[in-house]
Amino acid sequence: MKKLNDMKEFKRSLELFRECEQTKHDMITDLAVGQALKSCANIKDFQAGSRIHHRYASLIEKNNYSIGSLIDFYMQSKDVDNAQLLFDKLEKKTVAIYSIMMKDAEKEVLNVKEHLDCHGSFTRYFTFDPTKKFLLVANQKSNNLVCFSYNYDNGTYTFVSQLDNIESPQHIVFLNDPSL
Repeated sequence: MKKLNDMKEFKRSLELFRECEQTKHDMITDLAVGQALKSCANIKDFQAGSRIHHRYASLIEKNNYSIGSLIDFYMQSKDVDNAQLLFDKLEKKTVAIYSIMMKDAEKEVLNVKEHLDCHGSFTRYFTFDPTKKFLLVANQKSNNLVCFSYNYDNGTYTFVSQLDNIESPQHIVFLNDPSL
């Protein structure tokens, strides 16, 4: 299966896995499951990959390679929640596992929606307020904090106000204690 996957013969690799399932079910290994998941991800057969996950969950959980293949499968199927759940369950996260999460996350999860003039230089930090109605931006080199209102209905930002002469703002923290 690995040779077939290396040659990008993903359908043939998955067919071989299915043949083994029918004739030699007790000989299926965690590595074979990982290769099958890789095939499913590459041919975008998300139903088959999900079936393999549920059928061989106990094998997959024993091997980081198989878990990595499963995380990659879920990221490619845009099911970030399941990928994150598997990632969070891992006791030892390797660089390879982090790479799998980030590789697909940067492609599919985060997209630039719009560019916003932050009214300053070197935006160091930004966050929404606890009500999620305002975006606050800390501009380190221009020494200012900028506030935008956020419209949930159309996803737009509107400049509200700016505080100047804040020495090198780098972080914004909201305190929940009204006495402060």
